[in-house]
Amino acid sequence: MALPPGLLPESNETVPSRAPLLLGVVVVALLGILGLVIQNRKLAYERDEAVRRSQLPPPARPAAPLSEAPLVPDRPDLVPVAAPPVADSSLRPPAPRASGLQVLPADPQYVSRGLQAFRAARYEEAERQFFRALPESLLYLSLTSFAQRNWREAFSFLARAMSADPHWLRRVNPRDLFGRDADYDALLTALDEQLTKTPIDADLKILAAYVRYHEKGAPYAKALLIEATNLNPDHEAARAFLEALGP
Repeated sequence: MALPPGLLPESNETVPSRAPLLLGVVVVALLGILGLVIQNRKLAYERDEAVRRSQLPPPARPAAPLSEAPLVPDRPDLVPVAAPPVADSSLRPPAPRASGLQVLPADPQYVSRGLQAFRAARYEEAERQFFRALPESLLYLSLTSFAQRNWREAFSFLARAMSADPHWLRRVNPRDLFGRDADYDALLTALDEQLTKTPIDADLKILAAYVRYHEKGAPYAKALLIEATNLNPDHEAARAFLEALGP
């Protein structure tokens, strides 16, 4: 039953404004966005710095000073003769690598963490771990870029991995790194579609040769590599991969 008007005292309290609350929400959101931007810029800086360090040549050793023979005070007719230079061990040819030896970093913790993140499809985290294990992680970096459909960067890392050890390509099956076969199959389909759009791209053919080698075998991969060399006869990555596959 409704009360007649005038029985209850009228309230003079004003309704609190919601403007401070909305302002606080906006500030928190802006701080969150700023944090993400700073994190992305830090990741890009670490990535560029790691690539730059991996591309720097090793510092040259200073030449060993020539020692002079001491003068003999009682024999002025003797002329000092310089001693033969000391052989620089850095100029010796490297020892041959044992066949079938898989190159691993001295401290594989970063690679192990990167592979775990990769399998969980956390590709940015995997990339950060792999960058800390350069140059041993070049092939894994290539597959991380491949998983994100960054074809150009994937080939760049793949070419450098082939320069370091072309036989790596035969030992690492990309499908084994993915947590779900469906994700990998979707990537293969996307790469095939990109090849259809740019059929004269030699780099893409080499990237496809690597991933298809483990799916369709050496003859299929060789056919793609031969197409790449026909497009670019001086393509070093294609020649290195062909040599690694053998006759």
